[in-house]
Amino acid sequence: MNARTVIIFLVSIFLISSCTKVQKTEKASFHYHPDVRATDYYPLEKGNAWTYSVIQYDFREGRPTIREKTSMLVSVESVTPGKIMVSSGGQPVEYVLNAGGLMKNGGIPLIPQPVVSGKRWEIRIGDIHGEGRIVSVSETELSEAGMFRDCLVVEESFPAEKLHYRYVYAPRVGLVKMRESFLLEDRPLVQMELQLKIYRVNDDGGNS
Repeated sequence: MNARTVIIFLVSIFLISSCTKVQKTEKASFHYHPDVRATDYYPLEKGNAWTYSVIQYDFREGRPTIREKTSMLVSVESVTPGKIMVSSGGQPVEYVLNAGGLMKNGGIPLIPQPVVSGKRWEIRIGDIHGEGRIVSVSETELSEAGMFRDCLVVEESFPAEKLHYRYVYAPRVGLVKMRESFLLEDRPLVQMELQLKIYRVNDDGGNS
């Protein structure tokens, strides 16, 4: 299994794992502060669920064209102290919540705490090395589910594999968009995108 396959596999595990949605009925406003929790951006309560469009791209004449578009349902199956089981129809995946934040893949931060713009951390997956960082805590992002505000943006880069990942989370909603890009002469070419379509979370009932 080559390095890119390993990273894509681990990212796919992550995906089966938050910007405030602009709705006609406004819920309580979200106000960022340095003591916000990882679960403020990823509400992991049992029964919460998200449906995503998974879009695969090809590049023709330097421009992306959609090769395939499918759907994926993600749901929280169980929550116990410090441990969350998340499923997308296959084997449930375990996440760990501790003082350092929400962890994936044996201790790699999914959303680190404190949630502070500019925070960086090292990623090691066997012989694969990369870096994660918090890019923004105030992004506005559009997905198929609508417009979201006050978004947390997390990026992961793997220079040797020339791979880059961008994750956008909405407060009290969860992951609203993810992009996997391949760097060609330092130019990111989007290969795959995940966009939130429908969600159901206990905080506000979602948009289903």
